Amino acid sequence: MLARLRLGVRHVATAPLSGARALEQTVPIVCQWDLRGYGMFAVVPRECDDPIGLAGPWQPRGWAEPELGFLFLDTPDTDSLGPEALRCARRFAEKGVGWVDIVSHIVPDDRRAAMLLRAAGAIADPFVDPFVLGTSESLSFRHPVRRTRTQSRRIA
Repeated sequence: MLARLRLGVRHVATAPLSGARALEQTVPIVCQWDLRGYGMFAVVPRECDDPIGLAGPWQPRGWAEPELGFLFLDTPDTDSLGPEALRCARRFAEKGVGWVDIVSHIVPDDRRAAMLLRAAGAIADPFVDPFVLGTSESLSFRHPVRRTRTQSRRIA
């Protein structure tokens, strides 16, 4: 999920969606739990009931590999809760789903998303082939995963 975080912008999408395009964007996010057994979690600060974003494992139809996706509203809580939410989502992908290789993709000019990923412990991976969505290439980040001895032997 290519996260777009802009200061001063209270919405995630760069333009409102309607009709078929809205369904095309929304259904894969909402139905991941039913389709794959995993999906996005709502990120909600303790002091309120309003979610500030979504984070979790997902793999839209047609994508080559699953991703730890996220999107956050531009709120003061995002800078502190965003990395924590990404670490929790990564832990779920690792332990709950069994992923041994976890990646996130962002648009290259989204510095705030890159900052959140780095704060969560992810490292930019310059060796990944660019993932192309439309006309926008992505910057890929790899998340650290604790490998068990069994996993290490399978990888070697």
